[in-house]
Amino acid sequence: MTVSDQLKSSDGVLVRFLAVQVEVWGYVDLQTTFTDEESISTIMVRYIVVKGPYTYNLLLGKPFLNKLGALVSFIHFKVKFPASKGNIVTLKVY
Repeated sequence: MTVSDQLKSSDGVLVRFLAVQVEVWGYVDLQTTFTDEESISTIMVRYIVVKGPYTYNLLLGKPFLNKLGALVSFIHFKVKFPASKGNIVTLKVY
């Protein structure tokens, strides 16, 4: 089964930067694992699929960041959050 087979319909649009509306194709809930060299965390994430060619392939929204217990540093391009064993996972943008 592919992700497109699991896609659930969703009404409405997203409003992005500069108030431009983006058509939503649907959403899918997937178990997602985040890891660095030492720690791991797995949570259920709702991915909203939108129509169009965009620079970003994933945007982390507030509900996701809150569920993960994440702290974001835009200056350092890093996200830190507690793993299941109490360690801290650090995601870096390269």
